[in-house]
Amino acid sequence: MLYDPFIDDPEHIRAVEGQRFVVLRPNHAITEAHHHLQSVLRERAPGLSISYPAQAHVTLGGFAADTQLSAVQDVVESWSHRVSPLRIAVDRLECFPAPSQILIIRVLKTAELLDALSGLRLEARQKQLTIDTTIPLQDWIFHMSVAYCSDLSDSAWNDVMKLSTELEIPPGSCHVNEIEIVAFDNLREYSGGVYALAQGRQAP
Repeated sequence: MLYDPFIDDPEHIRAVEGQRFVVLRPNHAITEAHHHLQSVLRERAPGLSISYPAQAHVTLGGFAADTQLSAVQDVVESWSHRVSPLRIAVDRLECFPAPSQILIIRVLKTAELLDALSGLRLEARQKQLTIDTTIPLQDWIFHMSVAYCSDLSDSAWNDVMKLSTELEIPPGSCHVNEIEIVAFDNLREYSGGVYALAQGRQAP
């Protein structure tokens, strides 16, 4: 099966060289809405230094650069057997402030998503792997990034934030039955594996 990468900006790929991420890939309807938002932003904010992720995704965790992929695979393999299919529900458009400056689709924080994130961090810690815990669990915002704007000036970023208040994201939700590992090595993104949640049991 052809791999559909989440990132296609060479500069962004260079910035995450050697890292591994655990992500959820939403269904086609949410992905299309995500692409539509990006298209509108490109049309209404042309010429700005903005990076757009190639595909919508919800990141659950990132491992330290150059962590052995096989070690991450062991963590995810063990953890995924204890996680039921997860629901991604669109909440609203928001912006992460400077210095991040990211336009996001906020995802509804559910107990199941929070438990999954907590379990992933615990599994990584037990296997002595360094996973990003900079943001405490209670403060974590589940989201899908729409546009990375960290290179914009204050005035240009203010214009993007103002524009975001005029944009709309249609309501939508889906259940995800698989988790993906995304790896970046030698300036390319590739799949580190796809794992069924709770043996692929379908959500009701």
